[in-house]
Amino acid sequence: MFDVFGEFDSCEEINMAAQGLYEENDWENLHKLAKENGLEDMMELYESYPREDILSGEVGLCDPITAAIGKLKVERAAAKGWEFLAEDVVGYLMGNCDDESFARQIRKRGKRIEKAAERIAKEAKKNSMTIPGGGKCNYCGPMKGYQIIRDYYKEA
Repeated sequence: MFDVFGEFDSCEEINMAAQGLYEENDWENLHKLAKENGLEDMMELYESYPREDILSGEVGLCDPITAAIGKLKVERAAAKGWEFLAEDVVGYLMGNCDDESFARQIRKRGKRIEKAAERIAKEAKKNSMTIPGGGKCNYCGPMKGYQIIRDYYKEA
């Protein structure tokens, strides 16, 4: 995850990198940049923009919302062993990316769905109960889980 270009903190950083690759006519790395950031769906549109609009910075590869959703796609694909929870966390986050300021928080460097999921798991352990047969069941209600996720991403 983010092995070639590193993790970007914002759509503006991604767009600056894309613009630089575009200026160099480095299509191979431009496509790698898009894929690494979950933005491969945006490449056809990006390539259709007039050259002068890309070079002037008037248009970019992504906006805050597509940058956040792209990052979430990449993180969800990288989730190993806890995909069931990653799917729920990503589903909630994608559903709230229409709030541009929240989308920018999701895109922040170092913010990870696994860290949000760990907080949910910690909360669930507080609500542990023994089930018939001696097993344990940990539970975190959806509304509480969503609040935990939202609080995590809103932290500075």
